[in-house]
Amino acid sequence: MRNLGSASLLVTVLSLVSVIQAQVQAQTVFTQGLVVPESINLNGSVDIICFNEPAHPLGVNGRITVFAPDDNYTTGVMEFAVGDLNSNGVEENYLKVRYPDDFVGASTSTLGEYGVFCDFWSGESELRDEGEGNPITGAFWQNFWVSFQVVPESMLGALVIGGAMTATLMTYMKSSKKNQGK
Repeated sequence: MRNLGSASLLVTVLSLVSVIQAQVQAQTVFTQGLVVPESINLNGSVDIICFNEPAHPLGVNGRITVFAPDDNYTTGVMEFAVGDLNSNGVEENYLKVRYPDDFVGASTSTLGEYGVFCDFWSGESELRDEGEGNPITGAFWQNFWVSFQVVPESMLGALVIGGAMTATLMTYMKSSKKNQGK
């Protein structure tokens, strides 16, 4: 009878261990997102990063599509890289591209709002196999603007604008004194 009790206890403990492991796997929280700067200069480039953290064990595939004011461009389906992109000690799946450099025929020569869409999924294809285990998907949309920078971006730019304003004011003052003397 004592052996039966020990066997029952062992089965109970093993059942609890497998339930705890399953719960830990099911409770994995994935941080997902899309990183795009708010604006860039005309004819500039922009780095776009779509990510999933922590890295999914089956890998992640996806694509990034950019909707320009005059057309749209896509990377096509690509396998995400795995690495610690943000140096926090946790590996993630990520796809990092540079627009327009990595998009055939694309440019940032048109002023306006550009839309970025990233969608991804775990495993080898969008049509996941049965039993893949905790599949993930993500879809994110973000915009950036291509515009002229009105605010000077360096000290030299500020000095040039200040000098031009001072010269304009001095010219105006001289011409108004001449007109008052007539």
